[in-house]
Amino acid sequence: MLPIKANSNAGSPKRSKVGKWICFDTSINLKLLLAKCTMAVAPTAIGSSKKRLNTGSINVPNPNPEKKVNPAPNKTVIATITYSIVQKSKKYAVQFKFKDYFYIKNKMIDFRSDTVTMPTDKMKEAMLSATLGDDVFCEDPTVNELEAYAAELFGMEKALYCSSGTQTNQIAINVHVQPGGELVTSVESHIYKYEGGGIAKNTGASVRLIHGNRGRLTLSDVEESVNPDDVHFPVTQLVCLEDTSNRGGGAIYDFEEIKKISTFCKDNRLPLHLDGARLMNAMVENGVDLKQYATQFDSISLCLSKGLGAPVGSLLLGSNDFIKQSRRVRKVFGGGMRQAGIIAAGGLYALKNNIHRLKEDHAHAKTLEASLNALPWVKEVVPVETNIVVAILEDKSKRDLVINELSKRGIKIMGFGPGMLRFVTHMDVCDSAIDQTVEALNKLIV
Repeated sequence: MLPIKANSNAGSPKRSKVGKWICFDTSINLKLLLAKCTMAVAPTAIGSSKKRLNTGSINVPNPNPEKKVNPAPNKTVIATITYSIVQKSKKYAVQFKFKDYFYIKNKMIDFRSDTVTMPTDKMKEAMLSATLGDDVFCEDPTVNELEAYAAELFGMEKALYCSSGTQTNQIAINVHVQPGGELVTSVESHIYKYEGGGIAKNTGASVRLIHGNRGRLTLSDVEESVNPDDVHFPVTQLVCLEDTSNRGGGAIYDFEEIKKISTFCKDNRLPLHLDGARLMNAMVENGVDLKQYATQFDSISLCLSKGLGAPVGSLLLGSNDFIKQSRRVRKVFGGGMRQAGIIAAGGLYALKNNIHRLKEDHAHAKTLEASLNALPWVKEVVPVETNIVVAILEDKSKRDLVINELSKRGIKIMGFGPGMLRFVTHMDVCDSAIDQTVEALNKLIV
């Protein structure tokens, strides 16, 4: 909303187009508002001379991207803008709705998380046209389609649609681990650090924490953490990995290491769970076949509302028996949803259309990494592998100052620990937003 002062005797607004500018004026002498709208549609792999991005062997349909990117010279497209005049006491505001969203100068640039993404028009159309039923009775056709599509995509027997990644992780832990048992995970893992103590609250389990490397475990880490058969120790019942690692700055697991851990777990009859909140960010970079990757795990949690851009929801994948038990636990946790197809449709659209474009977010993150590394007040930047950028400041006490100063310039970021800043790139951050952020960082005096 852009507030504009006006006289109280407002007339009907008129619209006129002038060259490459869309102009709005009214009979009440509103200040002339100019919105220069330049954008270009990102080419798909079909009908384009550009080669498809390397995404391994993920078997998904060719995307039909809605995201708008900065145009090449002489390829300017003028946006179609609808508008409405909204009266608020003695002031008026012009509200814009763009045919397809793209970055504009007056919009806040939000790097706090990739969870802030908004559904695109086409995703919303899919949601509004979804066929609905009662999912607790397993009768919602859209939820059923999403679960079947995801299971086929991963090569796993079944999938279960849930409201969040925390819920899918906590369900999996509850199914795999008995009260008093123990799971092995990283001290930096989301399931331990950011799920409200759910391991203890929901399952009554103990946790063996490993420091690891940027949130990643090795085979030797796991081997050393499995308790002996001794009544003095809790029974080790589960190993949990996180790929990519949030606290590790979006670090990707070495697939060969995953295979070693998986083999050890199978040999010792230990289930292996993956918190794959940002798994697709890893998959577009590591070149590993998705089904080959998935077969290493007994259960996988996949978030649909981060980089994939759906408004809500996560999937839990596993065997028929595991998902049967998980459905019961979901009900006990209060997670049963009725006409959930209206949100599941957003997740289905995301899986079919938004995987391949994650490489764009990674390129943006690399640009931010280079910019931050050149600043005198930044001590180091955690090496960027996907869409998370973590900067460590020379003076830890300046963290909140940087956050506040960037906020004044229309840029939202978050603290990530003492003297640490986190930027997360996503589909609502385009080239122009990155350029503006780099400019703001370079001008910042810390």
